[in-house]
Amino acid sequence: MRLLLRVVVVLVVLGGMLLLATELLAKPFAERAVGRQIRDERGLASTPDVELSGFPFALAVARGQLDAASVSIDQYVVDGLLLRHATLDLDEVDFSVGSLVNGDAEVEAASATIVADVTDADLNSWLAARAVPLTVRFAAGQVHVAGRLELEGVGGDVQAVGTVAVEGGALSFAPAEVLLGGVPVPGELVDAARGAVAFTVPLPEVAGAQVTGATIGEGAATLTASVADYLLTGDSA
Repeated sequence: MRLLLRVVVVLVVLGGMLLLATELLAKPFAERAVGRQIRDERGLASTPDVELSGFPFALAVARGQLDAASVSIDQYVVDGLLLRHATLDLDEVDFSVGSLVNGDAEVEAASATIVADVTDADLNSWLAARAVPLTVRFAAGQVHVAGRLELEGVGGDVQAVGTVAVEGGALSFAPAEVLLGGVPVPGELVDAARGAVAFTVPLPEVAGAQVTGATIGEGAATLTASVADYLLTGDSA
């Protein structure tokens, strides 16, 4: 009886040591491997931080599914637009252990939420490259647009205040108020002035997902996307 008890204790201790080794060694290795694959497939300048969630990790590896995963990317450039920071939160993540070790894993999630931050200065650089002759300033829920405008022989510096919306993967600015030379635009020119400063530009996909929303803060906007059946890494990511 004592011998059996000792065997059980030894097995429990060995099992605990195996679980601990998996958490301390295998989990960080897998996170680095996924990070490197994301960097290579998406052409990032640096390796993103990856966190794989599932305990015990050994069991998650055995079944090839994690409860969740998160990815953090700094200085992410997509189609010329600089995103200062982007995070990807994934749920119900499936992967192949062998492919993960080889660096060619197909990591897929049942759903993903993507959040990315862009400053008004970086957006202005991106708009200028697309021949939009206006500058944008973000201010706590509002968008201020400035530029040079000429309407029916009346020209001057124009300032407009309004909101932005994201629809169909495009960012649109709709002015609520327009000033020309510091004074309100005459009534007969209001529609023309609003049309001149309004703009719609297609947004690039962020980490392979189409942007569906934007929240304006002070000096920066937060872009968001939510997708189902999201492929994080793999041949078609």
